[in-house]
Amino acid sequence: MLNAPTGTDPQYHAVYQSAQEAWLGSLNVLLQRGRNVPGVTQPSSVGSSFGKGARPFRELTATSFVIAQPRRRLTLSAHRPIDLGYALANVLWVMSGSDAVDSIRFYNPNAAEFSDDGVSLFGAQGVRIFRSNGGDQFEQAARRLETDPSSRRAVISVYKPADLFKDTCDSSCLTHMHFLVRDGALTCIANMRSQSVLMVMPYDLVLLTMLHEAMAVRLGVMLGNYVHCCGSFHYYADEEKLVQSVVAESMPAPPEMPPMLVADQDVRRKLARAERHLRTCLSSDPMARVDFANFDLDDFWRGYLAAVAAGARRRRGIPIAPPEAVPDNYLAVLQAR
Repeated sequence: MLNAPTGTDPQYHAVYQSAQEAWLGSLNVLLQRGRNVPGVTQPSSVGSSFGKGARPFRELTATSFVIAQPRRRLTLSAHRPIDLGYALANVLWVMSGSDAVDSIRFYNPNAAEFSDDGVSLFGAQGVRIFRSNGGDQFEQAARRLETDPSSRRAVISVYKPADLFKDTCDSSCLTHMHFLVRDGALTCIANMRSQSVLMVMPYDLVLLTMLHEAMAVRLGVMLGNYVHCCGSFHYYADEEKLVQSVVAESMPAPPEMPPMLVADQDVRRKLARAERHLRTCLSSDPMARVDFANFDLDDFWRGYLAAVAAGARRRRGIPIAPPEAVPDNYLAVLQAR
């Protein structure tokens, strides 16, 4: 890892090998060099506890880091364990192009708090990426790079002018993703207007590096660096003891996820159907065996769905002894929760 520069400027740029290193390194830099900022007052923001009271936070501005091995996207902590079922299900939800609260609330009931109407999420990234008013931005970005591998225009826009004007509980933290093919490898640059480092960044890194890999697979190029850029990089003051505990753990990085094999539009449709099937089965019986054989998915995605099912059971207090075979790559994170 490259050390942050010294001086009064809180900006830094670091290169990490894994999401685990990036997470712990970022928390440590925030502890050492962050600035204390008064809490926001906007009543529709989680930063004010939705109007219940401002939450002061510790912040770095205009920061960035690189993850050199994006498949090492999982994080492990005893004090702040990631809900792997939700993290993986969120990727499927985004790739399906959905903004429905019910679809994601099954994996994370807190999602309902961010809905303005109890039905949809205004800032849902899947709709904006895969079903924007202009069409499927992901596919169009891929086509641009297929036509012109040197293109600088493969940018997926997520944050919209409407986000600035609307007082919503769900304003997208992701502003855009930029894809560049250089030396036969795909670099992904993700820009965040705001990043909750302790609580949310582990989930964002799973989602964004999965989309990065999906684009590389779609183009048939190597997976290059993932670059994470943030306007406001922060944790809340009431989280500081937990931050200190997580940083002191020195937990090893979980195993690398296996390589993705296919991620085209057809696969995304199959995954959406398979996830609905999973949710239907586990809603009626959390111990039900979920059979993915009829969805024509490869081993990567079948193992991925098995981990989603195991995580959903885990959230409901059911031990990890699912009838589906969960790949070893996921077990350490599943068992930590």
